Amino acid sequence: VDTNSMKFMPNYFKKGQLTKLFICFPDPHFKTRNIRRRVVTPGLLAEYAYCLAPGARLYTITDVKVLTDWMTEHCTAHPLFDRVDNDRLRDDPVVPLLLKTNEGLKVARNNGNMYIAVFDRRATPRQGPAPEPQPRDVSEAAAAAAGYAPQPGGERRGRTW
Repeated sequence: VDTNSMKFMPNYFKKGQLTKLFICFPDPHFKTRNIRRRVVTPGLLAEYAYCLAPGARLYTITDVKVLTDWMTEHCTAHPLFDRVDNDRLRDDPVVPLLLKTNEGLKVARNNGNMYIAVFDRRATPRQGPAPEPQPRDVSEAAAAAAGYAPQPGGERRGRTW
């Protein structure tokens, strides 16, 4: 089924049906007027949490630092998602596969940076304030632990995000 998950995801999946959800290299929508189109927003996170079973994982990977910060900030602030630390990510067989997507291979070919962040779906909402988001270098370390490290000097195309 080819459809817009931002509009119809709860129509295709029952509550708690999914065990994994992947957000791979989404469009960063840099312009202020287009930020509402990003695939990680408080409203969409509520829909993702509805479709994910407790204990399920939300995987994100991107090559844009600003977008990594945005997704990490919003997922960490959501009461139904907890960030998975890098020690637990090393044992996850899915994380190295994130680097093998078409876009991941293209970023690796262009010697770009990749940032991985993974979140567990909580069974009950978190009470109290959200924890501080982990810094971006944790996302870089997750990609390195999965077996990816860009060559020194940035991207070959001459542009680094």
